[in-house]
Amino acid sequence: MLCILSEISMYIILWCIALILSIAMINDIINYRIPNICPLCIVILFFVTVYAPGLNTEWIDISQNIIVFVCSLLLGFVLFTLRICGGGDAKIIASISLWMGPAAMLQFCIVMSILGGLLALSYIFLHSPVGQYILYKTNIKLYKWVMPNVIPYGVAVCISAIINLPNSYAFQAIITQL
Repeated sequence: MLCILSEISMYIILWCIALILSIAMINDIINYRIPNICPLCIVILFFVTVYAPGLNTEWIDISQNIIVFVCSLLLGFVLFTLRICGGGDAKIIASISLWMGPAAMLQFCIVMSILGGLLALSYIFLHSPVGQYILYKTNIKLYKWVMPNVIPYGVAVCISAIINLPNSYAFQAIITQL
């Protein structure tokens, strides 16, 4: 029964992270900001999960995950300083990288890049004359949320995280041990 409860709790944690990422994504779409509490909760959930009582996770080596987290946070800080990336995007990428570890980080980045490219293309289309005409004719009032020089890249980050999180090192290491 303990294994079933542990497996259920892992899926509850996965759903909690998906909910946190959804909140971050919705805030990024509406306000172009990701609340600081979202990445913080993801980091806290990682350590609570890895060191949860009842789970024998002492054997999981999280040092590589922490190194990937620190490198992602530093790179995000540099990109934010250069005004290439938003601060919330950098923090949410770093918090997700803690879960991903080095092995799943490449897949996370590839999916994030593809989704970000599709998001950028959709924003380019919405600002084109054809996109503006379609919005005008269909009477859709998206212009408040669709700013010309700002793309809510947190959407691509969060969707990529939701897709890749079940395959992350930390999540798989805990599930296989149950």
